[in-house]
Amino acid sequence: MAPASALKPNVSRRCCMSKERKHLHPHTPRAASALALVAAALAACAALAAEPKEQKRELLAEHATVAKYDGLKYQQCRGMTARCPDQCGGSGNFASFTILGYLAYNKPGKYGDPKQARYTFQVDDNMKNLKVSAEIRDAVKALKPGDHVLLSWRHDYVTKNGSSGPERPITKLEKTTDERARKLLETAEKPPEAPAGKGPGGPAPAPTRPAPR
Repeated sequence: MAPASALKPNVSRRCCMSKERKHLHPHTPRAASALALVAAALAACAALAAEPKEQKRELLAEHATVAKYDGLKYQQCRGMTARCPDQCGGSGNFASFTILGYLAYNKPGKYGDPKQARYTFQVDDNMKNLKVSAEIRDAVKALKPGDHVLLSWRHDYVTKNGSSGPERPITKLEKTTDERARKLLETAEKPPEAPAGKGPGGPAPAPTRPAPR
């Protein structure tokens, strides 16, 4: 017959095994937290991998102007791709400005945009995805037609993941007083004349896809 000690359950070992199982169980708060951190890290890595990596940015032209805000208008993309006009990102709200004078203009690139009589940029698309920074979006929201502004932008040629194309980021949009605008315009260079039908008070130009430089 086996000794009594051999028949006695190993309470200590059972306790350790129970603790071990509890520690490794996926439904414990600690394990759930660890799984959440791993999932977040994987999602962040996937987002970084999907985002186009900028490899080169070449400045073609810089514009610094005094302008008058004409208003915000919804425009529909007129492209002919399968995603146009609702899923291409080209339809949305566009802010339009009449250029009153140039404070500075720099064209280091052969294909840089010339001086403009009017300028229009897309604020967001029809899915409310921003096409400018939140700061510029808020600046547009604070404007009303007729306001004077200091408007600056760049014309860049950018290479991302082997594909190249133009970008025209807004670098400054600041409301200014009529008096300050008047003083700045005393020494500013005049913009070119606006094409017929697109001068001050005329219709905003329809959105087009950027042409190759």
